[in-house]
Amino acid sequence: PAHPQPGDTVELVFTADIASGWILYSSDFSADIGPRPARFSFEPTAGVELIDGVHAVKSLRRKDKTWKSEYAYFERHAEFRQKVKLTAPVQSIAGRIDGQTCFEASGLCELFRKTFTLNLD
Repeated sequence: PAHPQPGDTVELVFTADIASGWILYSSDFSADIGPRPARFSFEPTAGVELIDGVHAVKSLRRKDKTWKSEYAYFERHAEFRQKVKLTAPVQSIAGRIDGQTCFEASGLCELFRKTFTLNLD
């Protein structure tokens, strides 16, 4: 809805454009070592109930030769979605994304931490 109200279920959409040659590891795999999956954390907000977890939209999958485990990633564009139910009036939802990107040609990898605030009004 354009102006969500208590009782509404809304979907938060996170997108990223990814530079050519780079990949962004997705959230839909688990790894004890090797690539770090994207992790979303939401600040506790009165009136907000998270429904399930973050859903990666159309991530790609590959087996890592070094770590011998499968991972999920994005090239060029990434999209993640999180459903929430509003139980009281809410103006914004805030949180943080922790993740990893890699430039495949050189193997250069970078960790990142990005905070966000989504306004619902």
